[in-house]
Amino acid sequence: MTTPSSTPSSRHRLWRIVRAIFIALAAILGALLLLIVIFGLLPVRMAELPPPNPVASYGDAIRQFEAIVAAERAIEDFNPECHSVLLTHGEPTAEVYVFYHGFTSCPPQYRELGQALFEQGHNVYIPLAPYHGLRDRRGMALNNLTVEDLAVYGTESADIAQGLGERVTVSGISGGGAVAAWLGQEREDIELAVPMAPFIGIKLVPGVFLNRGFTNLIGLLPNFYRWWDPISKENNPASAPYSYVGYPFRSMGMYMRLGFATLADAGRAPQAAAGSTMVINQNETSISNPVARALQKAWEEQAPGRSTLFEMPADLRLAHDFITTGRPGNDPDVIYPILIDVLKGND
Repeated sequence: MTTPSSTPSSRHRLWRIVRAIFIALAAILGALLLLIVIFGLLPVRMAELPPPNPVASYGDAIRQFEAIVAAERAIEDFNPECHSVLLTHGEPTAEVYVFYHGFTSCPPQYRELGQALFEQGHNVYIPLAPYHGLRDRRGMALNNLTVEDLAVYGTESADIAQGLGERVTVSGISGGGAVAAWLGQEREDIELAVPMAPFIGIKLVPGVFLNRGFTNLIGLLPNFYRWWDPISKENNPASAPYSYVGYPFRSMGMYMRLGFATLADAGRAPQAAAGSTMVINQNETSISNPVARALQKAWEEQAPGRSTLFEMPADLRLAHDFITTGRPGNDPDVIYPILIDVLKGND
C-alpha cells in the first residue's frame, strides 16, 4: 500500500519547493556577490584626523597614561581586569614596545609577552581599545565604534610611547594588527611595525578586491549581533574571561576599513616607519593571508629592503589568536621566543 506522503505528486511538490528555495538562495548569493564586486571598485576612506602630537618627556607620558587609567575607572560597568597596562622601569629605555590587543579582547591578552620583554629591560605599553573592557561581555558597546576611533586610539598611544624610550616598536594581533599596520604606514617616529595576523580581510572572502568590496558593503548591511560561538554563546570556552563573547556586525568592519585605508596609502607612498615585519600564520583560520601579504608586498615595492614577511609555520598548528595563553595549542615557551626575535628585528 502506498502512503500519501510517498506518491509521485507529493514528491513532485517537495522537489518544486526545494528547487524554489535553491533558486532563491542562489539569487540572494548572486546579488550579494554583485554588490561586493561593485563596492570593490570603491576606495575605502577615512575622515581627516588630528596630526600626531608626541609627548615631550617621560613625565608627560606617565601623566597621560595615568589620566587614561583614571578615565577608565570612571566608566560605568568597567571590568578592572581590562585596564590599560604600562610596564615601566621608571625611566626611558632604549626600546619601547606597544601592543594592541585583538578585536573583542583586552590588554591582559598581551600581559605575559609584555612581561617577558619588560624583564629584558624594555618599557611596554598595552592600551585598551575603544569600547572594549566592559563587564557586559556581549560587546554591545562596540555599536559605537568607528574607524576614526581606532585611528585616534593608535595615534594617542603612539604619542605616549615617544616619551617612554628612544625607539618604538608597535605590534598587535588581529584587530590590533590592523592598528599596528596603520601606524607603520603613517608614523615616521616608529622604528618597527609588526602586525600579526592583521584583521584586514576575512578568509571566507577570496582575494583583496572582494575583501575590499565586502568591507565597503558592511556599513550598509543589517547590523546584526554575532556570537563568536553561536552554540555556547556566553559560555564560549575559547573566549578569555575578560573578552567579549560576541559583537555587533558593523564593528568588525571598522578594523577592516582601517586596514584597507592602510593598504590604499601603501600603494601610493612608502611606509613612514623605519621598517616593518608582517607576521602571518600558515595555519590561519579567520583572517585573509592574501590581503596581509598584499600589504607587505606594497610596503616592499614602495621602499625595497624595509619590509619583511615572517610566516608562523603550519606545523605549529596555531589558532588565529596565538598570543593568548591558556588556549589549546598556545605554548608560550615555543611561540614567545619566536615572536620576541621577530619584534627585535631578528627574523
